Amino acid sequence: MLQQQSRDSSPSYMFVVLVACAAIFLTTLDVTIVNISLPSIRADIGASTASLQWIVDVYTLTFAGLMLTSGAIADRLGSNRVFSVGLVIFGLGSLCCGLADSMPQLLAARILQGAGAAALLPSSLAILRHDIDDPERRSRAIGTWAAGGAVSLSAGPVLGGVVTELLSWQYIFFLNIPFVVLSLVVSLRLRPSPRTYKRIDWIGQICFVLAAIGVTNSVIQVGEDKRVSPDSAALFGASVLMAVLFVLHERRFRDPVLPPSLLTNAAFNGSVLSGVFLNIANFGFLFVFGIVLQQIFGYSPFVSGLLFLPMTLTLGFTNLQVGRLSKRWSETRLIGAGLLLEVVGFIGIIPSIQEHSTVLLAVSTVPMGIGAGIAAPCLNSVMINNVDSSLSGVASGALNSLRQIGSALGVALFGAIMYAMDSLETGFSVASGMAIVVLVTATFISWWVFRGHEQTTAQAARSAASRA
Repeated sequence: MLQQQSRDSSPSYMFVVLVACAAIFLTTLDVTIVNISLPSIRADIGASTASLQWIVDVYTLTFAGLMLTSGAIADRLGSNRVFSVGLVIFGLGSLCCGLADSMPQLLAARILQGAGAAALLPSSLAILRHDIDDPERRSRAIGTWAAGGAVSLSAGPVLGGVVTELLSWQYIFFLNIPFVVLSLVVSLRLRPSPRTYKRIDWIGQICFVLAAIGVTNSVIQVGEDKRVSPDSAALFGASVLMAVLFVLHERRFRDPVLPPSLLTNAAFNGSVLSGVFLNIANFGFLFVFGIVLQQIFGYSPFVSGLLFLPMTLTLGFTNLQVGRLSKRWSETRLIGAGLLLEVVGFIGIIPSIQEHSTVLLAVSTVPMGIGAGIAAPCLNSVMINNVDSSLSGVASGALNSLRQIGSALGVALFGAIMYAMDSLETGFSVASGMAIVVLVTATFISWWVFRGHEQTTAQAARSAASRA
């Protein structure tokens, strides 16, 4: 025990946590930092409503789609090696985004960014899993890692508003470059990660990406057309077909991107399902919130960014307290409590929009920040502590990939609802109501799945004790 504590308090341990947190901070920041800047980007280079959604979603979908394979690559080549390559790709993508002067250039650069992010996120979580042996300290490290993502998630609009107001929207991407360089330098201190040989499932990867892009594009198109057109229906049908082909292929491939053994793991399934619904609500809200603040309330990008601060501060603070909370209550119970707190926040959002009350709007984001700050790290911790270490890269890649699909769908759904209604106020209220339904569903799923998982674990422990 003394040896383990010494190892976990050593500089190498701090470097491991530092580079892992840098990865999730950078990748999550670039999901949300563009939200406040969207009106400025639209005015500068021109963009339709659908294009604005794609500025967010093309990054998120590339991020999500490639993360499954990058998790397997991290297991095969070593997490630290994939991590370093991901940093370089992400940095190049950020530079190209800042230099873009047209929508096609910006979208292409966002794809490059997403590819780098896909390599970074699962490899960073796998590094924590491999380099920290003690489960309690690993849970703390994962909580800190999740805090980095949570802070960047909610701090993104704040930074985006400040940078856009004082400089220009291009600098929200240039901001990444010094972080990338610093992270590369620090990552050189990492020990070599273990490697497990696995074939890369390219067919499964392609089917998964096409399914994700198809369903998201069909939702965006419905919102833009304000109806279900033959094209959007055909696109949705094609995405369903790709999803079916993906499942059929995964059952036959020797090293699938989503191993069947994970699908029989209750902790993994509960974390994925709850995480997808959580991201639909949160990222959908973050996409439209900045637009609402500027187009309904009439605030500048700077003031709009500042109105994200209540959520930012409470979310980051709560994330850091999860380790202490998990000593008193089980992580599965904390997940349910966090989801319900988010519901409380969305219930307050609806009247704040109808009454144009900035105070009520800001106050309502506080329980949303607390709830997300509790639920998100617990979902990661429950999953990573209940899968075999040899599958940690694939499992973390699958969890975060599917959660990012939820993020893209949230942006598509909220955007479609917002612009399909007669007014932005009505659209935002309806979208908030949908978020409440989604979060209540996630709460029920987490209670049902995790309750069964805890009962099975308890029965296995009693059985082992009786045999002893």
